[in-house]
Amino acid sequence: MALARAVRTVKSVLFVCTGNICRSPIAEGLFRRLIGNRGDIDVVSAGVHAVRGQPPSLYAVQVCAEDGTDISDVRSQPLTAALVDRATHIFAMTGAHLETIQTLFPQGAEKSFLLREFEEPGTTVWRDVPDPIGLGREVYEDCARIIKNALPSVLAFVEQSFLVPPGAARTGGVYRGDDIAYPMEPQKSTSSPRIYGEALRRTDPEIFNAVVAEEKRQRENIELIASENFTSRAVMEAQGSVLTNKYAEGYPRKRWYGGCENVDTAEQLAIDRAKRLFGCEHVNVQPHSGAQANMAVYFS
Repeated sequence: MALARAVRTVKSVLFVCTGNICRSPIAEGLFRRLIGNRGDIDVVSAGVHAVRGQPPSLYAVQVCAEDGTDISDVRSQPLTAALVDRATHIFAMTGAHLETIQTLFPQGAEKSFLLREFEEPGTTVWRDVPDPIGLGREVYEDCARIIKNALPSVLAFVEQSFLVPPGAARTGGVYRGDDIAYPMEPQKSTSSPRIYGEALRRTDPEIFNAVVAEEKRQRENIELIASENFTSRAVMEAQGSVLTNKYAEGYPRKRWYGGCENVDTAEQLAIDRAKRLFGCEHVNVQPHSGAQANMAVYFS
């Protein structure tokens, strides 16, 4: 007869930064100290670009030690689908980290937050926790102070929020935290592979690696020159959508062939918005319209 395994209700808090060697280990250590010996909250940390097994940076260990917290035994780990699925609350150090979580692990989007978004209104207009890596001791001290100040509001949010069983729809009802038991032992993730980039990774892993490396470069080392162009994730999603499958020659509702009704809608929206934005009577929003305009000026 199989023995019943003891379980207890637990909320799992995951702190996320870039390399999991400074900000998120500091947050993990200080949060552990804040909650004490409570058994109803589990705490871990990870990095969106972390390698496995690295110790925290020296200054991170030192500033935590000054607060009576020992993080010297913490070791870095990359953010994975298993960690995201296991977590009930995910707190990112910056907006870029939060966007990465939402993009790479969409199943965790609704339980992911900025670390500082629960601070008192008006406390700050800059919600990112600055990256201290490679900087001096005083920067680490400021970083630890920012994180420590944010953690009480984080704990309050964790305590008052409800747990939703893994795989349950958010719209399926409200679940009380004491109604749901989470085993303390790690569970193997049963989630499906992440969707983002999977087709490209399988088809052309070399280009996929180049895309991943470029994303990392843009997050860590922006060149303030004219050739660096950035746009929102929403725009990139539209550019990478099925709209790009359609070559629609001509203008809206005046195409040479059928199957363009949805492209007509998208292009007409762009035309109408550009007219309002620039106060123009006529607008061409097609990709090569700039070349056409230049030639018109050249031959005038």
